[in-house]
Amino acid sequence: MHCPKSNSPSTSTSVPPVHSDDDSICAELDRWVSSSVDESASQANDRVKELEEEQQRLSDSIMTLSTHFAHIQFRIQQISNAPAENRE
Repeated sequence: MHCPKSNSPSTSTSVPPVHSDDDSICAELDRWVSSSVDESASQANDRVKELEEEQQRLSDSIMTLSTHFAHIQFRIQQISNAPAENRE
């Protein structure tokens, strides 16, 4: 069986005519391939979206940790620069 790529008439006489059973099988194959490609693309898009969301969560966590670390550094500097009697 040969599934033609287009419905344009062929000028070659050596190609046998496509039968209706072949058309049906080709149509099923086309639907299956199209469905598989669509599903794969959808899964890839979902994975990309998950990774982008995870990247955003990680970026937010880094910002939170960096901010907390900066506050701790600032407080340590305040304590170390304060007179001994005022240190907590």
